[in-house]
Amino acid sequence: MINKEYLELLKECNLNNNPKQEAKGIHFGFLMTFKDDYPALKDYLLDNDREIFPYEEFQMYQINLCITNPDTLKPELKVPLFETGVGDDEFSLFLTLLSQYHINGRGHQNQQLEYSIFDSDSRVDKEALMKAKAVKDFNLERCAIVISNYYETTKYATKLATYLGGTTFVQDYKLYVN
Repeated sequence: MINKEYLELLKECNLNNNPKQEAKGIHFGFLMTFKDDYPALKDYLLDNDREIFPYEEFQMYQINLCITNPDTLKPELKVPLFETGVGDDEFSLFLTLLSQYHINGRGHQNQQLEYSIFDSDSRVDKEALMKAKAVKDFNLERCAIVISNYYETTKYATKLATYLGGTTFVQDYKLYVN
C-alpha cells in the first residue's frame, strides 16, 4: 500500500491536481525505492532519450520528494513509498531480540562501534526490516542472530538499515545454520 505521507508530499508538488502528475510521482517513487536493488532502474530513471522524466520534471520530484542521505550522499525518498508493514509491537519485539543477542545502539557488546547502528528516524529501520522480511522462510529470531553475528565479526559495519536492506544480509541469512 502506498504510504499516506508520500501521497501528501506528492500532492504538495502536484498543485494542478493532475492525475497523470500523481501517477508519475508514484512511478518516480517506485524507481527511487528500487534503484539500488535493480541497477537497470537507475538507467531507466535517468535516460532522457525515453522522455519518462524530462529533466525539469525529474528535478521537481527530486527536490520535493527526496533528501540526500548523509552516509552515501545519494538522493533517497524523504518518506518511504510503501507503508512499512512493521508495526510498533513487532519492531519492539525485534529490538528485544537484538538485545538478547548482545546488540545495543553501538553494535555488538564485544565489538562496539563509534556510531549508532540505528537511524535517528525509526521508520528507516522499520522499512529495512520490512525488506528483510521478504526473505524466504523469514524468522525474526534467526534475523536477530544473523545481525548479532554480523556486528560481532565485522570491524567496519554499516548502519542496521543498510545491512538489513542489502544483499549481504540476505546471503548471511541464507547461510546461517543453527
